[in-house]
Formats: sequence, structure tokens, C-alpha cells
Amino acid sequence: MIGTALQLVFASWSYRAGASVTALLTAVLYAYAGQIVTIDVGGTIFVDPQPTRVAALVVLSLLMGLVLPVQIFAVRRAAWGTRQGGTGLLGFLAGLGSLTCCSPLLLPALLSFVGFSGSALLSLNVTLYRYFGPLAVLSTALLLGSLVLAARDVTRACTL
Repeated sequence: MIGTALQLVFASWSYRAGASVTALLTAVLYAYAGQIVTIDVGGTIFVDPQPTRVAALVVLSLLMGLVLPVQIFAVRRAAWGTRQGGTGLLGFLAGLGSLTCCSPLLLPALLSFVGFSGSALLSLNVTLYRYFGPLAVLSTALLLGSLVLAARDVTRACTL
């Protein structure tokens, strides 16, 4: 089912290009959010390639590059139900949460808008850093689930 859906989706060069761009942009976002790559105020670039974080970055970026074009293809084929709409986004946000480290970046910045204090954000960052493994597994599972559901819709649209 997934193989057939991927063949249908990636037969077009535009979906292959979209997948490549999505994977690269997601990798850049995850690398910055997870502090794998840090840019100092003076412009100095520091790279901290911890193997588990780099592996999570690669897996999540590749999955995001696969999921987004398949979902777009399913929407264009009008085989999309509202029940699957949030799993890709939820996997993406869980991935950001799993890669956020000790300084307030994306997720803590969003939480500060709803009233979280600085000390609460610091404890949140420490907790997210501590639970990196389970959050990375959760985001991988959510993206895989999204891929399976979207692939099922793509192949269902092709069945008469």
C-alpha cells in the first residue's frame, strides 16, 4: 500500500522536488531548534553532532519530506478526510519538542505568548531535553501514522 502510494506520488518531478525542499528545510529547522547548529551573536557557528540527535534529525526530516507530498497528493485527489489532518502537524510539533534543548527556542517561545513564566520555560526545556528519546520516538510514530493514513487514502482514490 505505501509502496504503491509513493510510486504514484513521486512519479511527478514536482512532488520529488517538494519532498527534497521539505526535507532540507525541516532538517535546517530541526538542526537549529535542537541546537545541533548554534550561531553565536558574533556570527560564530558551533556544531554539536551528538549521534542520537543527528539520527533523529535525519529520520524526522526524511519522514517529513515523504509525508507532506503524500498528504498534498491525497488532498488533490479529493480523498482526504478530516480525521487525518492533524497527525502530520502533530508529528512535526512533537519533533520540534524532542529536539528543543536548554534555551528558549520555538516551543518555549510559543508558550511564553500564553503566559508561561521564564522559570517555568526553563524547567520545561530541561524536561524536554531529558525526554528526548521518547519524544523523538513519538514524533516518528506520528509521522509514520500520518504517512500510512495518507497512503491509504491515495491508494483508495485509485481503486474503483
